[in-house]
Amino acid sequence: MSSHEGLRKDIDDIDDRILLLLAERMHVATRIGARKKDAQVPVRDRERENEVVRHWEDRALALGLSAPLAARIAQIVMEMSRDAQEALR
Repeated sequence: MSSHEGLRKDIDDIDDRILLLLAERMHVATRIGARKKDAQVPVRDRERENEVVRHWEDRALALGLSAPLAARIAQIVMEMSRDAQEALR
């Protein structure tokens, strides 16, 4: 196996871990969604979403990554979470 192939395998493994973490996050988001439904509160909490985006931006900067790109990813992940919660309604 060439070093190029080995590095691709490393990327594939990392991508799999990212997807597993996303699945775990969606499981937790669904549990939160059930509680929101029971409490009859809206799925969307813009204040919390803003906190999450700021956190992603801050962590990205601390890790030497792009804050704007991290914010975009956070928004996509939160959209997935909202969709999972809305499916419970």
